Amino acid sequence: MPPMLIKSTNSEGLTASELFTKEHTKLRKDAESWMKSTAENCMLIATVIATGVFTSAISIPGGVDGNKGKPNYLNITPAFLAFAISDATAFISSAAAILIFLSILVSRYTEYDFYKSLPLKLIFGLVALFCSITTMMVAVASAFFITYYYDSNWMSSSSVQRPLCPTRPPPVSTSSGSGGTTAPTTKAIFYPKKK
Repeated sequence: MPPMLIKSTNSEGLTASELFTKEHTKLRKDAESWMKSTAENCMLIATVIATGVFTSAISIPGGVDGNKGKPNYLNITPAFLAFAISDATAFISSAAAILIFLSILVSRYTEYDFYKSLPLKLIFGLVALFCSITTMMVAVASAFFITYYYDSNWMSSSSVQRPLCPTRPPPVSTSSGSGGTTAPTTKAIFYPKKK
């Protein structure tokens, strides 16, 4: 629209912006309800993430040394550093997402808010929420590694070196009348052929 026609009116005495507002009132109300429901749902998810990562920051994996008051795995494994950084990042980004979505909920929802303000807030809130989800997953993985892998014998080096598919299954023990064992009655596909 040429700038000189911005203030001109039509036969009903409405300018172009007034006519646009009148014609799109239902669309603005629909956009307002969609924006509110999206912000509420995303804020709920961000609150759950913030609660979870705050709890994991308080009860750190590996526990705390009673004499020194420091975490047990602080200087032992680099996974603890990954846990601490990712947990703090998840908490900060989820708190930022909560504030951004709260600012969307308390907005006035005027026509001019939908031009720039509300879409930018929604984009920044979703980016912060995505960042918090990603770093929360890193924190959970590193906490799992610290708790169940480091300094434990649940996976020995010999089990890592075994092939995934054995070449010969273990023999099946069946009792016979003489107290000995007999060969399995079914033929497995992994038995080598006898020559």
